[in-house]
Amino acid sequence: MVSPYGRGQALVLLESPLLDTSLPEALNVCVTDNDALAHWLVAEFLSRFGAFRGATALESMRYVPLTGSQASGDPRESYMEWVKGEGVEVTLSWEDLGQPFMIRLPAQQSATGRHELWSLFVESGRVSARVNGRELRGRPVPRDFAGRSSSTAFLAFSETWIRA
Repeated sequence: MVSPYGRGQALVLLESPLLDTSLPEALNVCVTDNDALAHWLVAEFLSRFGAFRGATALESMRYVPLTGSQASGDPRESYMEWVKGEGVEVTLSWEDLGQPFMIRLPAQQSATGRHELWSLFVESGRVSARVNGRELRGRPVPRDFAGRSSSTAFLAFSETWIRA
């Protein structure tokens, strides 16, 4: 799908998706270089994904300007993304990468239920996330995805969504 808002980058970080007030340091933020594109992606895509349905934090999430980003590594072995914005610095890394696999999902099976999806996925056996110097908790868990056993940790490259 060609974006009606042009090109851009966006990182959505929901440390407390249900606005759990017992996590006072938790950030719910979108770091972006194209505010209109980020709002559209959240409304039309992210909010429809099963993992984010009902995430009340999406409604009050702050959108902050992207001030720096960098990708490094070799997606056949390990990969890292670094993103910096006003008041937030995030480092994400994926290691123990598996064999790449292509998927094509019809709209009724895709995360949005409204778009066909084509993408190249690379599963990750080990991931880490640091936000403002803090290591985030969590780990990948097994799941079924596109008719195969997979993990909740993966990289998605060349992702194309087409409105059905």
